[in-house]
Parts: sequence; structure tokens; C-alpha cells
Amino acid sequence: MSQAPRQSLSDVARERERAHVLDDAHDVLATTSLFGGEASALLGELSGRLERVSLVRGAVLMRKGEMADCAYVLLAGRLRVFTETLGGRTAVAGEVAPGEIVGEMALVAPGPRSATLVAVRDSDLLVIPSTA
Repeated sequence: MSQAPRQSLSDVARERERAHVLDDAHDVLATTSLFGGEASALLGELSGRLERVSLVRGAVLMRKGEMADCAYVLLAGRLRVFTETLGGRTAVAGEVAPGEIVGEMALVAPGPRSATLVAVRDSDLLVIPSTA
């Protein structure tokens, strides 16, 4: 009788983190207007590719003009959105609260980012890649 190979502690930790990310992702995606009832189907397609990232206060998530290759869902924390005025000045366009999605155009039509987003608090985000 052969025994199944033992998993290393790091493999077990990765599997637990992946399960935690998927649980968080499902809870948050199910409440967004973009995905709503399709959260389970989306997670089924992307389950191996979703990542969770953390930003410290003051870190830049994305810069205006960068090519977009993913969207983000804010799980915890707060982001501030900056744009440029016609006069070339930087202006605050708004803030992003937990449960909101940003960069969703990357999922439909990848192109340059339209704004710069900065963490105003330590923040956790779910990364949704633009290609399946």
C-alpha cells in the first residue's frame, strides 16, 4: 500500500490562503453590480489566478497612463482617486470604499489607466486578471 505524498507546510499555507481569498472574493463579488449573481461562475473560471494584495498607506495602486491588465476589488481599507484638471493640476476625483471595484475597464477593453489611485489607509485588494 503506497502512501500519498506529504504536503510541505508552505503548500498547506498556500492552499489555506487560496481558500481564504476565494471566500473573500465570492462575498465581495456577489455584492458588486458588475458581477452580482455571476460571482460563483467567475470564481470557477479564475479560482487559480486570483490574488490578494496588500498596500500600505501612501502606496500607489495604479498610475494614470499605465496599461491596464487587471481590475481590483477593495476588500479592506480606502483608496483615493486622482485625476488631472484641464489646467494640468492634480485633483481628487473621489474615494473607493471596501466592496467597490476599480479598473474594471481592463476586463472589457484593456487600455491605459484613466486615473491614479493611492491607498489612504493600509488596504487589501483582490486582483482580477483581464485574461482567463
